[in-house]
Order: sequence, then C-alpha cells, then structure tokens
Amino acid sequence: MSPNPKLGLELASGPVSVAILSDDPLVHSALSRLLTVRSDLHIAESTSEANVALWDPGPPGAANKSDTSVLAELSIPAIALVCSAEEARRAMSAGAAGAVHRGGDGSSLIAALVAVRCGLSVLDPDFTSVTPPRSSVTEPTEPLSARELQVVELLADGLSNKQIANKLNISCHTAKFHVNSILGKLSSSSRTAAVVRAVRLGIVTL
Repeated sequence: MSPNPKLGLELASGPVSVAILSDDPLVHSALSRLLTVRSDLHIAESTSEANVALWDPGPPGAANKSDTSVLAELSIPAIALVCSAEEARRAMSAGAAGAVHRGGDGSSLIAALVAVRCGLSVLDPDFTSVTPPRSSVTEPTEPLSARELQVVELLADGLSNKQIANKLNISCHTAKFHVNSILGKLSSSSRTAAVVRAVRLGIVTL
C-alpha cells in the first residue's frame, strides 16, 4: 500500500501507542523522535502497553541482527523496518503485519503504523515482489452502488457526513442514508470498520 497523506490517525479509533523493538539505543531514540511529532501517537515502554510494534532487526550485515522469531511471539501487529524485498518477505512470513523501507520518511512510517493498527497489511512500494498474507475477508452482502463507492472513498479520506454532502452536492440526510447503507452492506458497526473492510476488499485504495 502506498501511504495516503490524507489518512488521519482518527482512522485508528484512538491514539496509536507504539512499542519500538530495537537493540540499538540510538535507533530507538531516533525513531522515538521521528514518531512523536504527532500528539496522538506515543511511545510505549513495553509491548503490553502498546497497540502496535515497530521492529528494527538492525542494518544489513549487523552482527547482532535480530531473529524474526520475535514477531511470532507478539500479541499486537508489527511493522518491520527492512532494507530489501527478501528481508520483507522473511518478516511477513514470520508474522509481521507490514514491512517498510528502513530509510523511509516519518510520514510514511506513521501512515503504515496507523494502517496496521486498523488491521491492514502494509508493504512498502519498494518491495512489490513480496506477496502479503492473504485476507479471509468475505464479500459484501450486496454490491455497493456507484454513489456508495463515492461515499466510501470520502469516508476513507476522513470526511464527515456534512463534508460528504457538500462534496457530492447532496443533502446531509442523503449522505447519512448512504453511510448507513454502506455500514450494512459491509457488515460494519462503525465508519472506521467500514473503511478497513473496504480496503481489505479492494474497494478503496489508501
């Protein structure tokens, strides 16, 4: 998935708490500074206090390069910082929910953490040869109409019913009707859950 600059942390249904897993204290400190530019993202002391993990196996050829077995032991989704498609493949096979390039920028990394917090799999565009784990998400109970497809795209952008109505030149009542219909067809109890399900089904691309 390519990071969407419009993707807000509100999509994660609350603050994102990140456990940084790195044997290098300098890397840990650098990542902490990189991530805490957002007030609704904070660094957790341990994985038991976090809702997503950021795993740093170390640079290529490092003598203390971390074992991927740590990923299988986590009870929260994890993003792996890797340098190659082969490393990404190993991390995803070991249980990582996503893999991003070790040299990527902060905004892309934050977008990836938000996405896995929402239950998505994330793969850096540099690693397109890697096949992410298959999802077992079932199809919608009914196909979304052309208008509903427009509305769910706007939901993914974080727009409110009023903003959707203004964007599509429809009434707020009609916008609300379409949103409720989308929730029903996608068997979702919230707007966030509907967007996550739509992404998993390939209806929306972030």
